[in-house]
Amino acid sequence: CDNCAAGKDKASAGINTACDNCEAGKYKADAGVNTACDNCQAGKYKADAGVNTACDNCEAGKYQSTSGVNIECDNCAAGKYNVAGINLQCVLCEASKYSATVGAGSESDCVACESGKTSATGSDEESDCSLDCSPGWTGQAGSCEDVGTFKDAVGEASCEACPANSYSAQT
Repeated sequence: CDNCAAGKDKASAGINTACDNCEAGKYKADAGVNTACDNCQAGKYKADAGVNTACDNCEAGKYQSTSGVNIECDNCAAGKYNVAGINLQCVLCEASKYSATVGAGSESDCVACESGKTSATGSDEESDCSLDCSPGWTGQAGSCEDVGTFKDAVGEASCEACPANSYSAQT
């Protein structure tokens, strides 16, 4: 009997005349006594059945958080992006930026809010940009200031004193 080539397997014993191609979502890197092809790792996929010797990295704007029979990568949600590579998750657009694009493939897909407006990280539409103060700042809309205290919500809410043995680095 001959060993199976890389990208092929033979699951059953008996009168076998050939090895089978790996199914979509699976691969086999090495030749040998291959009884099963391996699942794709997290961040990778294989769309088609064939002589699959490796799984492919997710394209820009896509991710795959789990290993398994991965036949495709999922699109990044609006407010997130990813560049091509082994993508296990998407990256949030930074504060004061937003992206309405599903499957955004670059940080440049995160658009800056208008001057004087801000938004939370991961904002997914322009209406998320507002004149409210960002977490850590207080004051009236458009004139936010740090007063050596903190807050963890967007808006005009009052800041709280820092806990013992801590300080606000903002000045």
